[in-house]
Amino acid sequence: MANFLIRAIQKRDKTEDFDCGHQALNAFLKKTASQYHKKGYARIRVMVDKNDTVFAYNTLSSAQIVSAELSNVVVRQLPRHPMPVLLIGRLAVCRSQQGKGFGEEMLMDALKRSVETADTIGVFGVVVDPISNAAERFYARYGFQVCKNTPKRMFISVKTLKQLF
Repeated sequence: MANFLIRAIQKRDKTEDFDCGHQALNAFLKKTASQYHKKGYARIRVMVDKNDTVFAYNTLSSAQIVSAELSNVVVRQLPRHPMPVLLIGRLAVCRSQQGKGFGEEMLMDALKRSVETADTIGVFGVVVDPISNAAERFYARYGFQVCKNTPKRMFISVKTLKQLF
């Protein structure tokens, strides 16, 4: 990964050849990501080479989760109102770089930033909405658990993340 840098998206970034295999993720990066970042809707981070070609990206924004979505072990200690969480809304790796650990790098980037954010403001955990069964298995390998009332949503607590970092 020494030839790649993870940083905030910039206008000069080359996204036109990005193809992760999911049209919605490709279109977001090419058409919408810079504006989302600029307007503060989400923070977009990209993995680029020395020519500013984007090979992977992630998005991080605020969200909330209700205790009814979480496992009974977690729920016992929570208030009944929605809890603040961070959402990894998108995480994608260009097909040419898949299988090389870039997805893990981008996930770790988002999770480390989540822990840092939790030290500044109240954040209970991180949620993801996997786009496919393969993505669900990917997140499960890192400790995310499927939410019980929202099957395509997964959660990991900040407490768990702090043990990792």
